Amino acid sequence: MIYENVWEALVDAPKDRVDLKARSDLLILIERRLNALQGDKAERLGMNENRLNDLVSGKIDKFGLTELESIARRAGIPRQ
Repeated sequence: MIYENVWEALVDAPKDRVDLKARSDLLILIERRLNALQGDKAERLGMNENRLNDLVSGKIDKFGLTELESIARRAGIPRQ
């Protein structure tokens, strides 16, 4: 079977696939933006260092879409 993306292969429910794809896309944008930020990134994003480590480690299961959207706004990423 050929899948359009990894989430299609891993998750049965279409709604869950859309959610995971959106979270994954935001996580990538945030990580790219973090590489350009100077100073205390955790403070700027309103989180502690452990939470920032989860974010940059790509632990998508630890972040909901709403939280990632909020983090993206604090990082200066325009709304998609």
